[in-house]
Amino acid sequence: MKKISTTTLFCLTLTVLLASFISCGKNDDDVNSPVAQFSSSDTNTDIGVSLTFTDESLNNPTSWLWDFGDGNTSTLQNPSHSYSDLGAYSISLKVSNEYGSHTETKSNFINIDDVNELDGVWRGYEVGTDTEWEMNFAGNEFGYIAGGHEVYSGYYAVNTSNEVRQLIATVTSSSLSQYIEKDAYAIYKFNGENSIILAANKPGSDTYPADFSTGNGTRIFNLTKQE
Repeated sequence: MKKISTTTLFCLTLTVLLASFISCGKNDDDVNSPVAQFSSSDTNTDIGVSLTFTDESLNNPTSWLWDFGDGNTSTLQNPSHSYSDLGAYSISLKVSNEYGSHTETKSNFINIDDVNELDGVWRGYEVGTDTEWEMNFAGNEFGYIAGGHEVYSGYYAVNTSNEVRQLIATVTSSSLSQYIEKDAYAIYKFNGENSIILAANKPGSDTYPADFSTGNGTRIFNLTKQE
């Protein structure tokens, strides 16, 4: 058997140790380097609605760079953002720490369309009463029915830029003539995907309800969207 020289053995040992050292160094970085992951509060919504983006990255990143796909960025860990134009937007998040960085991109992740979130038929009861109300919204027109009889109808507009939305309705037809050509102000928020609570002041009040409690003529409705 051919003997391995001391010099050869030393070189082999040194090579193995060096390779092991480099491998360990790489493994430490790989193990501790961040992995970008994220989610958003919604992926299909309307112009002006504020979305919350949540960092779910692994391995404790210390810096964040969000790209919202519309020319806007943020370095906050969990930023909020709204869109001013219709379209599909790709979102990317780059996270970094002392061991490295990583980017996750979700193509066409956010879709902004012009579908009114109130469109449809909503039915429920006014708080403190046993009268069933039906509220119909289509395009920019509305109709309120109580106890099977039309109370108001007309046209409306909403501001959906906050969690609590604002609605202003102009009455063009009513069983109560004193309300015709009057504006009615309301606020609403979602309790679930197809459930809202709506607080409304009577037509002619010229102010939005302060909150979702009764008082000063404010009426509260719990409504569910009908399939």
